[in-house]
Amino acid sequence: MAMLTLHIVLTSIFHLFTAFSLIFCPLYIALGWLFSVEYCFYAAITVLAGALLALLVFRIRRTDKQQLETFKGSGWPSSNIAHRGGAIEAPENTLVAFKEASKNGSKFVEMDLEMTKDGIPVILHDATLDRTTDGMGPIKNYTLAEVVKLNAAAKHPLRDQFAHATIPTLEEATVECLGLGLKIFFDVKDWSDKMVNTLVDLYRRHPALYERAMVCSFFPPLIYKLRRKDSTILTGLTSSHNFLENNFTTETDPFWKRCLAAAGDYVLMWSHEAWLWLLCGNAAVLLNKKSVHQATVDYWNQRGIQTVVWTVNEPVEKEYFHKSLECGVISDSVLATKT
Repeated sequence: MAMLTLHIVLTSIFHLFTAFSLIFCPLYIALGWLFSVEYCFYAAITVLAGALLALLVFRIRRTDKQQLETFKGSGWPSSNIAHRGGAIEAPENTLVAFKEASKNGSKFVEMDLEMTKDGIPVILHDATLDRTTDGMGPIKNYTLAEVVKLNAAAKHPLRDQFAHATIPTLEEATVECLGLGLKIFFDVKDWSDKMVNTLVDLYRRHPALYERAMVCSFFPPLIYKLRRKDSTILTGLTSSHNFLENNFTTETDPFWKRCLAAAGDYVLMWSHEAWLWLLCGNAAVLLNKKSVHQATVDYWNQRGIQTVVWTVNEPVEKEYFHKSLECGVISDSVLATKT
């Protein structure tokens, strides 16, 4: 216990020092020619103190621990979380996939949300239709009436087995999964007020979701806004070391822009570990498998937060994360072997 307390204290000191450096260095660069180092030092201390006070005032308390334990259930962590319903074994993010995941023994599914032109939430990973369907272009250019005519199985390797599958609405997918006894990870990229209200309304129409679902996102504003609306919703923050660089820059972008994205990734990852979990009150972290080891899991366990790893398809890796690290595992393949 003493060692654990010492570790937490030392980690907190490190995070405070990092926060101070992130404030002081830009201040000194911008104002050092006008003010003394001492002035910049005290200004940084003042800003840091204000930030800590704001964190304590505006943070959202986590849900009751028992709620998370109920969500995990007795099968945790041995049951694979079917990524997009198990994208290897059926057309991803379709009702067919969720049924296959249940049939193959999964107790959890992960699904992605997008909005149609007429503001209906549907289950789709990409912002465009090209990769998985026989449609083309952004989903936001299609109405729901147009979306339901598309074939979400058109480009799947097992399309001979699954000839046709429609893109389901959020409501259809939720009802189907609850009916199958599946628990749900909602992966949400849209952090607009409309999406937040959509999710809150969904939970109020289906109260079982409070113990059978978790909303996850790479975007902390979505999690914070959602829990401000309803603090009893279980949430998880998703992170990756190269999130900004991979999603907001290309190889043809100017060098300075890629450097800025890389610096932003560092600050974002540090923020996840240092204070975002406290501000948002999330119950879990969803991490790229490449960044997860025993020390990572221990760090989050000390803070009462569950570690979930993505995307793990090799059987030996699944066993390692399940049995050695006791993490939740998101996988494209629910079955024990990779197909």
